[in-house]
Amino acid sequence: MDLNLKNFDNISLENENFKNKNLSEKIFLNSNFDKVNFESCNFMQAVFKNSKIISINISNSLMEDTEFHQSNLDQTSYANTKKTRNIFEKCNLNNCNFDKTALRGSIFNDCMLNDLSFKDCDLQKISFNNCNLCDIKFTNCNLFMSNFITANFKSVLFDKCNIFLTKYKKTTELNII
Repeated sequence: MDLNLKNFDNISLENENFKNKNLSEKIFLNSNFDKVNFESCNFMQAVFKNSKIISINISNSLMEDTEFHQSNLDQTSYANTKKTRNIFEKCNLNNCNFDKTALRGSIFNDCMLNDLSFKDCDLQKISFNNCNLCDIKFTNCNLFMSNFITANFKSVLFDKCNIFLTKYKKTTELNII
């Protein structure tokens, strides 16, 4: 893959290593990534649209102002990633690890989130607009001023989280410890 290009359309990568690469401002359209190592990469202002992202490692990466549109993200590790002000729109996220991640100010619109782990995360002012959250565990997270008011919950747990000024619907599907 020629990293000097700005746009990547219909690419398919499997078992590739892009550790420590600068992928800022790159646009990935209709692309598939399977078991790709993107550890410690710079994804500032990158865009993923209609892409399938499976079993990849994005840990320790910088993802400021990164956008994901109509994409599937499965079995992906975002641990220790700095992801401020990101947009996830009409995405499906399944079995992903966001532990020790900064998602401050990020927005999830019309997303399906299933079996995700958020542990020791900075999630201040994050919004989940019209999202379905199923089997999600937030542990020791800062959810200050976050917005879940239009989110649907099924087996969601806030465990030892800062929920001061957090907006959410009271439901039996949300447990707060």
